[in-house]
Amino acid sequence: MQRYKIAQLYEQDAAGIVDEELIDEVGFAILTRCISILTTSAAHRGRVPCPVCGKIIDHKWDEFVHCEDCDWGLPWKEYHKTYKRKQLSAGGMQPFLEAYVDEFPKAATPQQKMRLIDILISRYHGEYEGGGHRPGGLNLIGGKNREVRAFLNELARGITLPGREQTHREWVEKVRRERPSPWQDPNET
Repeated sequence: MQRYKIAQLYEQDAAGIVDEELIDEVGFAILTRCISILTTSAAHRGRVPCPVCGKIIDHKWDEFVHCEDCDWGLPWKEYHKTYKRKQLSAGGMQPFLEAYVDEFPKAATPQQKMRLIDILISRYHGEYEGGGHRPGGLNLIGGKNREVRAFLNELARGITLPGREQTHREWVEKVRRERPSPWQDPNET
């Protein structure tokens, strides 16, 4: 995911500009990434979608993955290499990724699409509250922990959707009260 495109989208939204082409570009890029994350997470849990016919193949680790419908097959170790170290884990964000994948293609207006993009990105931002684990925002957006957190904070400060500024302030205050951490930005207001 190219962060500068997301930033550009949020900057335009803050300025009151509705760029349908950019909303679609970012929204569908996120959709594609969500689908990849969900597909990989399912495969890692033993349910591989056949790349030829789409049938879901139940498998066990260290076995040959074989589709009986179309005769496609691959050793599990080789399949695993196709996503290893590519940051494609859904983790606790799975329900939100599934909701985005379900809802985004149905969105009829640029405003509805922007709202869905913001809801998903806000979920990733909110995920940082929990701490103690590798945040999923790294999987959706890409980058290092501090970079992604700083990026999400900047997005939250600039968006014009109703209630976002107050929600962001409340989130920052909650994090400060509950968990002083290396994630804390001393310049944050």
